[in-house]
Amino acid sequence: MTQSSKKTAYWVLGILLFLGLGGYLGWRYVKDDLSKPNSKVERKLSETFVDMITEASDSLYRVSFSRFDINLDSGTGRINDFKLIPDSAVLARLVKANRAPNNVLHMNVGTMVMSGLKIARGQQGMRMNMARMLIDSADIRVHNKLHTYNNSRAEEKPGRLFSLVESLLKMSNIQSTSMRDLTFVYVNQNDDEPKRTAIKNINVDLSGLTAEERDSAGQKGTLVRVKAYRLATRDSLYYLQANDIAFLPDSRKATIKRLELTPRLSRKAFYQKVKHAKERVYILKKDLAMHRIDLDRILEKQQLHIGRMDVGYSLVEVYNNYNYTRRLRERRSNPYPNQQLQLLAFDLTIDTMRIRNADTYFKVLAMKSDKLSSLDINNCVGEIYNITNNKEAIAANKFMSASMRYKTMGAASTKADMKFNLADPNGAFSYTARMGAVDARVMNRFARPYALMAVKSGKINKMYFHIDANEQHAKGKVDLYYQDMKYAVLKKDDENDVIKERKLVSALSNMMLPNDNPTKGGKFKKGPININRPPDMSFFGLLSKAMLDGMSSSTTGMEQHKKQPESNIILEAGEAITGGSGKKAEKKQG
Repeated sequence: MTQSSKKTAYWVLGILLFLGLGGYLGWRYVKDDLSKPNSKVERKLSETFVDMITEASDSLYRVSFSRFDINLDSGTGRINDFKLIPDSAVLARLVKANRAPNNVLHMNVGTMVMSGLKIARGQQGMRMNMARMLIDSADIRVHNKLHTYNNSRAEEKPGRLFSLVESLLKMSNIQSTSMRDLTFVYVNQNDDEPKRTAIKNINVDLSGLTAEERDSAGQKGTLVRVKAYRLATRDSLYYLQANDIAFLPDSRKATIKRLELTPRLSRKAFYQKVKHAKERVYILKKDLAMHRIDLDRILEKQQLHIGRMDVGYSLVEVYNNYNYTRRLRERRSNPYPNQQLQLLAFDLTIDTMRIRNADTYFKVLAMKSDKLSSLDINNCVGEIYNITNNKEAIAANKFMSASMRYKTMGAASTKADMKFNLADPNGAFSYTARMGAVDARVMNRFARPYALMAVKSGKINKMYFHIDANEQHAKGKVDLYYQDMKYAVLKKDDENDVIKERKLVSALSNMMLPNDNPTKGGKFKKGPININRPPDMSFFGLLSKAMLDGMSSSTTGMEQHKKQPESNIILEAGEAITGGSGKKAEKKQG
């Protein structure tokens, strides 16, 4: 560990645990003195804390607070207006002398309130116990600039840092910590253009932070555990929650038992609040395990490199209500996963992510039928490789790739392969899917309410789907092989709130549309794809539109003029009917 890293560790950890220093001044004297209005211990603690940070940071930081009160009789403590401010002149001097740290911290905390505060003597010495710490109005900003001299002056192994963390955690026990109105900003200044990631005005709850010795299979080691973590998003729409977080630095492994993004409002209340057709998302991940975490890189370069991440189970539900208008925005820049990854300020690399079992549901309350439509992807297993925004990793391999196997609508065996160009500013990617034989009626859960069209009978023998796309457009094809296909054209009976078949239209449609592909004579109807991406369309929205574009030609037998994009009359009509384009919904609400 470099001298700079060691100093940084001391003062950062000191911020969190400096109250525990009071235990070393003597239990009896501390207790009596802290009850006095002009406590010498309080004054000494504040002076020691300021001196510690000043010395450890080569006078880089100025520390101040307007109030510092501790009362052991009542078990309470309070610190107001805590500020940690770097001195720009000192920083310039440290940079010139090759002694500047990689991270420069700005911290401003309005109030820290402690309750249930006790200092007791145990077998391992003095220990600070606290029932709760409340941190209100905290603004924390980290500016990261890597200096090569910090990599070359390793004086001790990284394990020493975690030994220090372990010791400090064992000296303290904070049952719960709550942060209200927290702003955290991370600025990466290592590229020509700085990258900035910010989370603003959020609320965080943390409970059960401990460090303990463990003995597994005869091997002792350190276990840092967080019982529960919860973050309330700024828009008041979601909670991000994690349970049973464990970090085992000796084995370079971390685990999370349960990770969940949960809507705070019911579907009805959600749309009453947002007032437009916005996707409502629920995400659940179970049994996450991160292996081969590169601790040296974290300490020396502040880069997170995970060799392998395993996800035991994943559930994703994306829901939208097309009875509300779509709020048209300016062009959604960087809409694809490969582009979003590059926007992260924190340097991240995951060599391999393994998904053991995942279910994904795309659900729409269709305006035309006012019924729920669902497109399901079930029992997904697969791997994603080279998830990174690291410049060196992208220079060595610019592609993030994925290979997935799943059941479409819980029935049709499907294999999908994706390749994302991490270096392309236009977000170029390719997507290929191969689906096996299935009864075509399984698609009715999606098509019946969404398009007011159902399959009465028929079999899909196989399907091949491929597109090459970027932020502007997508080209490709759908090869759909089917036989004995019969359709029902539907309408909604508003009086009885049911969906009925339009029998005459259905009969005429089955006479005109091809029932087999290839035909009995061997002619195969292709499904070319050529579409432009609407300004606000998401990644999954583009995939859906591309597939519908290609399938419409295969199932209707009508030639589309694919030398020009957006020439699919059937697709445009289908979007208008279903409310997918938002035009019907706008007219309905306007």
